[in-house]
Amino acid sequence: MIKKITTVLAVMLLVVSLAVGCTPDRDAAEIGAESSEKDINKIVMCQSADLIGSSNITPLANEMAATFYLANFYETLVNYEKGTITPGLAESWEVNENEITFKLKKGVKFSDGADFNAEVVKKNFDMIPKIWPEMFVSAFNVLRTLDEVQVIDNYTVKLVLANPYYGALQELTNGGPYGMMSPNAYTEEGLSEGADSKTFGTGPYMLDSFIKGQEYTFVINDNYWSEQPAVKQFAVKIIPDMESRIMALRAGEIDMIVGANNITYDAFSEFSSDGKFEAKVSQAENKTNGIMLNTTKPPFDDKNVRLAVQHAINKKVICDNLLYGIETKADFLLNPKLPYCDVSLEAYDYDVEKAKDLLDQAGWPAIGKSGIREKEGQRLEAEILFKSGVGVEEDVSLALAGQLKEIGFDVKVTGLERMAWFGKAAEGNFTISTVETMGIPYDPQIFISIMAVPSWNNPVQQGLAVKPEIDKKIKELSNTVDSEKVQKIYDYILTTLHQEALYVPVSYSRELVIFNKELVNDYKFNGQPSKVDVSGIIPN
Repeated sequence: MIKKITTVLAVMLLVVSLAVGCTPDRDAAEIGAESSEKDINKIVMCQSADLIGSSNITPLANEMAATFYLANFYETLVNYEKGTITPGLAESWEVNENEITFKLKKGVKFSDGADFNAEVVKKNFDMIPKIWPEMFVSAFNVLRTLDEVQVIDNYTVKLVLANPYYGALQELTNGGPYGMMSPNAYTEEGLSEGADSKTFGTGPYMLDSFIKGQEYTFVINDNYWSEQPAVKQFAVKIIPDMESRIMALRAGEIDMIVGANNITYDAFSEFSSDGKFEAKVSQAENKTNGIMLNTTKPPFDDKNVRLAVQHAINKKVICDNLLYGIETKADFLLNPKLPYCDVSLEAYDYDVEKAKDLLDQAGWPAIGKSGIREKEGQRLEAEILFKSGVGVEEDVSLALAGQLKEIGFDVKVTGLERMAWFGKAAEGNFTISTVETMGIPYDPQIFISIMAVPSWNNPVQQGLAVKPEIDKKIKELSNTVDSEKVQKIYDYILTTLHQEALYVPVSYSRELVIFNKELVNDYKFNGQPSKVDVSGIIPN
């Protein structure tokens, strides 16, 4: 059966799912030393959404849940650790303008026994455009500008791009789509029929069995080329309801929960004071969380109204209270700690009176005892869409609605199942929606790149007169390795988006994990903190 994704919605799901491919943020020998004396026979985890839905557990999956686990099965040519490109399945590489030559590891096999070599690398790159639609391929600059994959010898392969691209190596650290699969994963036209019931990678684990929608079990890949991890097998139970996940952990039905989207901060705080469990926060700030204002929909087609929202939001109160100080106040769409993102911008200060004055200027005076503003008989109304069952999105949305009411908005808060949320986002069918950036290592280059193709970031910007220029600048990024030029383009894009006030960043997030200390001594977050890394589990 050929797996072919054909809708804009599927494209968005693929992009935002942040498929995995980065090695852990630590040395393999370190992990081996920590785990060599003690092994864990089985760890049981959980996930809110099914791992196999309309897609499969491959680097080409469009299921968000599956991508969180892909680093355990698939590996990339290069990895991203603490801002540095490091060896993966490639031992070394050489960049010469628009050509990147990789020297591959020898003796590596896939879980099905097939050999890893240069021909397999070429096969993987050749198959991606056959499986993914053109508009999704266009979001990844390496794929969009890849002219040729040359096999130099059995363990040397060269990528020839149409133009030099500053972000090529960092893009190649993304497990989706660049995780290498066995040639047996493909037919001539697409993915093989077994792609939804096997894993075809070089990583430490492989799929053993599953009951769709209920539980998936993974075991050690006996062909794994490096030291085997301490956990010999792990299971992922599908538990959609947040409260049910918390109850399952307390009851011992699962051993750990990984990911801020799977845990409420209230629960995290409770488990922190329970001696049976360890609640841990990643050191790295991973994403920016906030809301976006649709410039094509009233009242947010008026810049003064958007500016009023910027000044009405008390981010510190939200971070200190709802987010327990774990997430820190975000003043900018992309964290200044990221490459090219330390741009000279003035943060919007919390100033309710300024916000009210801006609404007055926009022709929205406060009317009547309700305090809800009206203009030409129309109430100042909006609706915040959030993904139900995902982290604290509902709590934050309610808090934002309350703060906007203080300046005269009537705001409705609506939760949607993840797929429905993506559908409305793709269509631009909302006034306000929650938004998050893509995280390490996708930020900033891929997050910015997808603004120029169908995605949730594209429709929200369509009301801007400068949108064509933004898209032009984004495309220029894929045609240069000149760091000064790249910085100037980022200066323009980030300054323009900030001044147009359509994104309201609220917090810089960190990742969370809770585990049963009777079984697990520690968990080491991956170099991409939002990804579940089973080799990072240290036995008790």
